[in-house]
Amino acid sequence: MLINVFLNFLRQHPRFIWINSMFMLLIPLNEVYLSRLYGKLFESIQSDNFDKSIFYSIVGLMAFLQIGFALWDYFNSSQSVRFQEFCKLLFVRKTFERYERKGEEPVIGDTMSKIQKTQQILSDWFGKLFGFFIPIILQLIVTIGYFFVVDRW
Repeated sequence: MLINVFLNFLRQHPRFIWINSMFMLLIPLNEVYLSRLYGKLFESIQSDNFDKSIFYSIVGLMAFLQIGFALWDYFNSSQSVRFQEFCKLLFVRKTFERYERKGEEPVIGDTMSKIQKTQQILSDWFGKLFGFFIPIILQLIVTIGYFFVVDRW
C-alpha cells in the first residue's frame, strides 16, 4: 500500500521525479567535488603556489550550492503539501467506499483521526525517502564512480 501511494502520487505529478533528481545532484557536488576543490586549494597553498582560480571556483560553487539548497527546501515544502492533499483525498475516498460496501454509517471522528494519522505517517516516509534514502544512495554511487574513475586520471 505504501509503495502504491508513492507511485500513484508520482504518476499524477511526474515533474517531481525530475525536479527531485536535479536537486539530489547537489549532494554529490557538495560532498565529493567541493572536497576535491578544497584539496587542490590546500595543496596549492602548501606548495607556495596559490591558485586564485581554484579559490574562485570554490566560492562560485558554494554560492551555487546555497541557492540550490534553498530552492530544494522551498520545493520540498510545496511538494509535501501536495502529497498531504493527495493522501487525504485518497484516504477519504477509500474510507467512504469501504463504508458504502459494508452498508454502514461512518463514524466521522474515528475515521478522520485514522486518516490524519495515516497521512502523517506517509508524509514522514515520503520525506525520508526523498530527503535521505535516495540522496544517500545517489551520493554513494557518485562517490564510488569518482574514486574508481576520476582519481585514476
